[in-house]
Amino acid sequence: PATASQGASGHCKPGGAVQYEGGSARGQKHQDGPRGQHGPPRPRPPIGAEGVLLPLGVVAEAVWRVDPAVQAPETRVEGALLRGKAAQHCRRHCHESLVAVGAILVVLAEPAIASRQAAAADASCAQGGLWRAWGSRIFNGVELWESDAGRDAYEPTDGEPAPCWKQRFGLFAREVATFRPPFGGTEIRELDHPEECAQLRCRLNAEVLSDPAGAGVFLEVEVSSNPDHVTLALVDWDAGGRSSVTFSPTTGTVFRERIVGDSPRRIRGDYVQRLYAALPGVRFEGSIGLYVQGGRLAFLRRWRSCEADDFTTGQPLWETTGFVTDLSWAQGPQLTPCLAFCKEGPYHVHSARVSPEPPVQMQKVPAMLDEAAWKRFDWE
Repeated sequence: PATASQGASGHCKPGGAVQYEGGSARGQKHQDGPRGQHGPPRPRPPIGAEGVLLPLGVVAEAVWRVDPAVQAPETRVEGALLRGKAAQHCRRHCHESLVAVGAILVVLAEPAIASRQAAAADASCAQGGLWRAWGSRIFNGVELWESDAGRDAYEPTDGEPAPCWKQRFGLFAREVATFRPPFGGTEIRELDHPEECAQLRCRLNAEVLSDPAGAGVFLEVEVSSNPDHVTLALVDWDAGGRSSVTFSPTTGTVFRERIVGDSPRRIRGDYVQRLYAALPGVRFEGSIGLYVQGGRLAFLRRWRSCEADDFTTGQPLWETTGFVTDLSWAQGPQLTPCLAFCKEGPYHVHSARVSPEPPVQMQKVPAMLDEAAWKRFDWE
């Protein structure tokens, strides 16, 4: 199968990055604070552990992981269940960019006061409040590639104005699940050349994601049409793209690779098979994902149908390799998710979401960090 080391093309070049927590965004010089007020300032809503809460009568924060299987008109909100019109209103008025990220819905239980109360909450968030707290939770350890080599950290340095956290949140919500040029957008439908490597615009900070007690990052890609092989990789571009870990959803195999020679190209590494391989002639179609947390990496897959092997019956479920490797193979802290394609032709691949939560409870999956199970290889 295609791997990131084999498929790295001239399109895969490192660049600058934007962190959610780390500096002001270019062109975003406003603060989330009262502007153009007359008379005494409005009182602030109460401060809670998660930031500024909306006033009474509004359900302030609902953390809801988007699940296509949830079709009933009800939504679970901080332990309470909203039914009927309230739940329908919740879904109908949620910004689609938040749904794409798959993490946070702002639920306004009283539509008549929604705009007034939301505006009051925004105006009271002089230190970032809701948007900063939400973004820090969702995009923990996530950065954005920039088009130039400049680095724009999320938290401003001394003397710089604070960013507009609401705009900042919108930027990350729109861009984290898109592909870098020359592909762009969230979909790939045609490849003109073999051994292409498509980078996502987001990259993961290994140092931030090494905290054992910290949140993780889950990234999901949907493969609807696949004429050959598609693999998902995490690449260390700080080392020139010479080190990577690649998952083949067709064979269930994980590869750790390092380029040790350029002319001729030599790849040295090891591999381990954690999931069943598909039947001969079957090409993977479904969802693939990776999850990084506590300095460990796991891969996941879900077949679109159960015809890929002789073991699965009923509705396809998520499968996972478990935490199969740590991040010691990377020489730098920034890791880029990539898709590697073996052949050219018509594909339909969609970058679905970036979320702090995977679709399975990883704490219930035994870790597979057994180095003795890996087998060495050399490719030329």
